[in-house]
Formats: sequence, structure tokens, C-alpha cells
Amino acid sequence: MLVGGIGELVTNDPSHGPPLGIVHDAAVAIDGDRVVWTGSRATAPEGIPGPSLDLDGRAALPGFVDAHTHLVFAGDRAEEFDARMRGEPYEAGGIRSTVDATRAATDETLLNGARRLAREALRSGTTTLEVKSGYGLTVADEARLLTIAGTVAEEVTFLGAHVVPPECADDADGYVDLVCGAMLDACAPLARWCDVFCDRGAFDGSQARRVLTAARDRGMGLRVHANQLEHGPGAQLAAAGRGGDRGPRDRLQPRDVVHDEHAHRRGPRRHGDGDDAARGRVGGDRRRCDGAPSNRRRPPHRGCPRRPDRDGRSLLGAPRVPAGRPADPHRDPGRRGRGGVSRSRGPEVGLFLAGAALFGVSLVLARRPGIDPAEEEIFRAANDAPDAITLPVRSVMQMGTFGTVPAISAVALLAGKQRLAAALGVGGAAAWVLAKQVKVLGGRSRPEGVLMDVRTREKIDGDLGWLSGHAAVATTIAFTAWPATPRWSHPFLVVGTVTTAFGRMFVGAHLPLDLVGGAGLGMMVSAVARRLLRD
Repeated sequence: MLVGGIGELVTNDPSHGPPLGIVHDAAVAIDGDRVVWTGSRATAPEGIPGPSLDLDGRAALPGFVDAHTHLVFAGDRAEEFDARMRGEPYEAGGIRSTVDATRAATDETLLNGARRLAREALRSGTTTLEVKSGYGLTVADEARLLTIAGTVAEEVTFLGAHVVPPECADDADGYVDLVCGAMLDACAPLARWCDVFCDRGAFDGSQARRVLTAARDRGMGLRVHANQLEHGPGAQLAAAGRGGDRGPRDRLQPRDVVHDEHAHRRGPRRHGDGDDAARGRVGGDRRRCDGAPSNRRRPPHRGCPRRPDRDGRSLLGAPRVPAGRPADPHRDPGRRGRGGVSRSRGPEVGLFLAGAALFGVSLVLARRPGIDPAEEEIFRAANDAPDAITLPVRSVMQMGTFGTVPAISAVALLAGKQRLAAALGVGGAAAWVLAKQVKVLGGRSRPEGVLMDVRTREKIDGDLGWLSGHAAVATTIAFTAWPATPRWSHPFLVVGTVTTAFGRMFVGAHLPLDLVGGAGLGMMVSAVARRLLRD
């Protein structure tokens, strides 16, 4: 099939321009489950079989790969999370509380939870997941978790060496024997990868090597959790296992070193060389595990490109939160709101300044004596339009009346958009009141007070024309609703606002500069209302 009409296509191909290889007005050709061509829509190949899909200017980018998740689990670790947010150091003990809940959960509960999280990941743009076990820690439970994981992801990793379970707390080496023997015998057929947590409170370097060696001997790919809690032997284990003085049989060749938040400047400078070069360090957050920010950037190990994964939570549960965690007071506090969402004030500031410019220019011009010939010509063209359009024009023109404000707010409320309803109500009412108050600044009469032969088609209240309250209200409604409504509704907002402005000249109530001033006021009010909507 051919997917066209792509406003911006991210290809990650530098030949299209660094760093993301963005192609504008692009298309993508798909054959089965593979992308076979990308480029400008104008150069799309002919005769591509299958249906066509027009994205109508939307952006498209490759699906995200989340290389570290634990989707199969039960319970929660809210208390541990709260403690970490208070700055208390993270310990691996929280894993054990999840192990207890997971062991007690039924297969149906675990399967439903994993499927829900996988669907949530897909909605967030993650198309490939790696799912680890690690919350069973018995032969039967680890096999159970891997079986369920295999139903929601193709990349499945055995993590029986996550921590030592409570029943083996006094015999960690005995638990390692179990992992290397009966547990791997049962789990190796169910997983492509084997991982081990080599860190404080989990497994030391020699224990981790035993697990990885046993997994390698069963034909599994290898991964290592390392340096999450402190600088330790995990990264060194990976580097030493790839070369040095060891023979080929001793080389573990792990594919990834996961987490690695505490990589040390004096630690390994490489994870391999030549064809055995490590594929990458997955993980990492530039925060220490005690909640404080890291004051230095870690130099990446030579030959190890970073992968776009934080710690397995980057894309699950918070598609708008890059790091998947609450706001971080140490990082860019001026641009963070509740939930860690970046708040860019640029659009609202620009809208407010543009409105202020229209308001100010129209006020200066309106205060000049007389009427500019060009302004009069525009007014006459609208005012002399045929009477046959009176009913439709006056009907649409109601968008600018005060009565429309509670009505359109109620519609937004019924649609489940409470913040939009509040923004429309407050903004529309403010625009109407302010328009009444600032008329005295212009001091200009209605059209019939400054021009001859004006056709008035409705009763007009008040003698002052600048500025138009109808234009202010309609503009406020349109600009406030625009970012919170679907694209198909935008033409209606534009037509409604323009028709309202035209209608005020058609009925003889306002001159063009009155409408420009009202639009400027509406833009300023809507900028403030949109901040209310975003916050």
C-alpha cells in the first residue's frame, strides 16, 4: 500500500538532512510487513499494489522501541516511588514486594494486565517491546511469566536473576545454582534473552558470570543490568567478557548493558571491539538514584551508541512525559508543569502580541478624523450586499453574541471537555465585557453617524462603533477552541468568525476598523483563556 499526504516524515536517514532525515510532503510504500520505499510524494513509484491512505498532512515517524519493560506483574510500588520522590535512596528491596504480589496473582490477572499495558504502549507510539520476567523467582513462576510475556511481545527476556527471593536470602549461591540449572532448563525454550541484575542488593560479579555463562551455553542472547545503584562490576563484566586475555569460550558477549547510571570515568572504556562491539548501553537517566541530579555527563563507552530508552518506563503510561516521571525540580523548572509535561508558552505569547498589535493599530487609525476611502469602500461592499442573504448571515452572526457563550460552553461540557468549557465560558464573557468597557477609548461613532446612506438591517444599541463586541467574542471562541478541537471543525470556526465580521458590516453596525479592534481584543483574551485550558 502507499501512505501519502504525510506533512513531515521522520526517516532517520541523514541523506534527507540531519539529524532526523525529515521529508516534507512525503509518502511511504509498504509491502506486507516491510517499508520498501520512502521519499517525497511527488517521486513515489507507480503501480504500488494495495490500497492508498492519505494522512492529510499529519506527521509520521518510525515506531518507538522500548528495550526494557516488565509488563507481567501484579501489585504496585507506590510507597517506594513516593519515598524516592522524597529523596530517599532506591534499594532493590522494592522488587521483592512485587514478587509477592505477582506470585499470588492468577494467570488471567497477569495476562489482562500485560495486554492492557501493551495496548497502551502501542497507543503511545511504541511498536516493539522487550518484556522481561523477574517477578516470579521460582521455576514455575518464571516459566509462567515468560509464557504470558510471549503472548504480548516477540522479544522476551528471562530475568530469574533479578534479586535473591526471601526464601533463599541465606543462600544466595544456592539460588544461583537453581537459576543456572532447573530454572534455565525450564525457561530457556520460552525466551530469546537472559538478563542478570549485577548490583548492590542483587548479584555480584561472579554470580552474574555464572548465570550468563549457563544461559550462553543454552544458546540464549545475553543482557546485563548494571550500575543502577552504584558503580560496580556489571559493566566490567560485559567488557571483560568481550575480549582481553580470555579465550573465545570465556567471552560472554552481552548485547546490552542496561541502566548504567553510575558508569565511572575510570571504568571500561569500551564494551568490545571489531565485530564484537557492544550494540549499546540501554538506560540511564542523568539523575542519581537518591533523587538528586547528576552534575556531570558520563562519557559514553567508546563504540557504544546510546539507545533511546530510559529505564523501560519512558513510553508506558505517559506519552506526553519524556521521562515518564513527575516534574523534576532540578531540571528546567520554568518549563515544567504538573505531571512533568513541558509547557511551552510560545503560541499563547505570540497570539497575545499579535492581538495587541491589531488592537493598538486599529485604535490609532480609528481616532483619526474622517473615514479612510479604502475603509469606506470595504464597508459599502458588505453593506450593499443583497437582502437575500440576510437570514443566513444573521444566523451565523449569532456566534458573536453573549448568549452563544454559555451555549457553546455547555456543548463542550457535554462532550467531556471540562477545561475547554471553562476556557470558553470565561474567555467569551471576558471578551464581551471588555469590549463594552474599551469603546470609550476609540470614541468613534457607528457607521450611520459618519457616513451617508447606510443600510441598517437590525436595531443597533449604543452610539459608539469602535470596537465590535461581536468580533471580540467570535474571535475568542475560535482561537480558544482551535487547539482543543478536531481538524475537521476548524473550517467552521474560520467561516463563523469571518461571517460574523462580514455580518456586522452587512447590518450596518460596524466599520472595518471596529472589527479589526474586536478581533485583536479577542486574540488577547483567547491567549489567556488557552493558558487556562492548558494548565
